Amino acid sequence: MCPTCVKRSQIIKYGKASLYLDHVTEVAQFIKENYPNLKIIIWDDMLRSMDVKTLQDYNIGNLVEPMVWHYNSLEDFKLNAALWEKYSNIFKSIWVASAFKGSTSSCQIIPILKHHISNHEAWLRQLELHGSKILHFRGMALTGWSRYDHYATLCEMMPCSIPSMCYCLKTWLSGSSTSGIEISVCESLGFPEGYLTEGGLKMPSLQLNFPGGQIFLGMDWYCTLRTKYRNIINSDQMQTWFNQWQICNNYTNPMQIDTILPFINELLLEISTNENYLKAPLENTFYPHTIEELQGTLFAPIKQHLRQIKSDCETQLALGCRVRGQKRMIT
Repeated sequence: MCPTCVKRSQIIKYGKASLYLDHVTEVAQFIKENYPNLKIIIWDDMLRSMDVKTLQDYNIGNLVEPMVWHYNSLEDFKLNAALWEKYSNIFKSIWVASAFKGSTSSCQIIPILKHHISNHEAWLRQLELHGSKILHFRGMALTGWSRYDHYATLCEMMPCSIPSMCYCLKTWLSGSSTSGIEISVCESLGFPEGYLTEGGLKMPSLQLNFPGGQIFLGMDWYCTLRTKYRNIINSDQMQTWFNQWQICNNYTNPMQIDTILPFINELLLEISTNENYLKAPLENTFYPHTIEELQGTLFAPIKQHLRQIKSDCETQLALGCRVRGQKRMIT
């Protein structure tokens, strides 16, 4: 907090809670006076640590409706009975929010389907246990972040997340996740049975039945190539026979380089082919600045690194085999 807010929080009745509630109630009252037909929804996380008396004193229950959000899987779901008891004493109407994308990693590319399905199963269980405490249950909002804040680069794009959204929505409407739901979603979207839970295409070879399907396939392919890249870069062979110290000291084994270089050339070709595959569908879907961001954060760093390794390999091969202290043994 800024110095002014710190000073103010020390003298007002409920401290930091009052700072927040003063602002929210002022805005809510303004909206109600000027737009009386609007229902005001607020995210609930700032309310969770406040006690019933504080919330009642601010009459918050007559001004807004809370959106109770939680994006964890069933195993890590942390909303307890006391929270629902508190909210039932304050609010007549309550919303809840799940996540079909954008809540597992700030740089996730394809949603982790099992996690998001589990999140919806957790919400179904919560409402089964505590739904009777809610006077008016307004509904569920399926949320999906595209970046974690305004300075973060993109995480899951919408075309990559439509299968997860469909699966989660069907789970919610059905009341549970079943094998029949997966079969139904796969058939509707054009996936072979089992693909959504297994995944991992080496080359995109499907014709999908939803907008952005080619982007989904291209990014799924990219994830496979990125894993391949990381496995090569972090391999024992690279760490043992072609690390940065060896390159800087021209102390490398041509026999090892002869086996490394073909993998680098192959991967460089694959990542470039993958980028070209995505070019047209990305241009048909996103603004240029979004495409520039994707290329700059996903493709360019890998290609640049691979080209540097390729150049280092070729330089070291040209130098030939050496022992320490000798400039050159083979001419």
